[in-house]
Amino acid sequence: MRTETLKTRYDRDGFVVIPGFKSREAVAELRARAMTFVEAFDPDEAISVASSAEGAQAYFKASGDKIRCFLEDDAFDERGRLRRPKERSIAKIGQAMHVRDRVFERFSRDPGIHELIVELGIEQPLLYQSMYIFKQPQIGSAVRWHHDAPYADDRPIPVTTLWFALECADRGNGCLSVRRGGHVAQRPDTLTSEFVEVNPGAVVVMHGLLPHSSAPNRSERSRDAYTLHVVGAREPWPPRSWYDPVAPPCPIVPPAKATPSERFAR
Repeated sequence: MRTETLKTRYDRDGFVVIPGFKSREAVAELRARAMTFVEAFDPDEAISVASSAEGAQAYFKASGDKIRCFLEDDAFDERGRLRRPKERSIAKIGQAMHVRDRVFERFSRDPGIHELIVELGIEQPLLYQSMYIFKQPQIGSAVRWHHDAPYADDRPIPVTTLWFALECADRGNGCLSVRRGGHVAQRPDTLTSEFVEVNPGAVVVMHGLLPHSSAPNRSERSRDAYTLHVVGAREPWPPRSWYDPVAPPCPIVPPAKATPSERFAR
């Protein structure tokens, strides 16, 4: 695919889908590493901290430089106990996996990702957030229509989202839905919704203003995905946003003489 064609499609549609961007081996390694965090997770700690709306918000906001697990909304019964084993109750892991773990850093800080983002017109791209998303069988929550550009003083900052499929994602288990061209439409809610069905290893790159959503997963199949959020180095970070990273955004490709990232390994 020619660079001009890729960028033209991205500018026009607000997203591009690239099958087979990551190898099966890389996908398998990432999924296996995610399970080590699941195994170490103590759900009682998360339940006690995030038992109220204020506590849940604080738990999230304080995760900017950490690797934390977040539970599904429908994970609990009427007595506040997990309905299912914890490995089937976690909604996502975040937010600094790309700098706090050697396996996730290797997957995320990839020269191929850097080249792709630059081709799409983002100069000096920096990573500022990472999330491993579980769409759990039967209880995987729906994600309402939204876009990923944080807001400050009514001004969105340019954000690019990379959504990596780690399992087959289809209409049955809650794949992405997008509104093509919605990043530039005056009334994006009037556009037709389109499903984005992909196989493991594919990446969906989305403009920060592209409306997207996903249906709940009521199937017996899981739908794991991994997301990265990227900003351009020349874009000022807003003083207030929905997410405040403790550590500054980092280059996608580490400097040649950087200290080995193994110091962050858990």
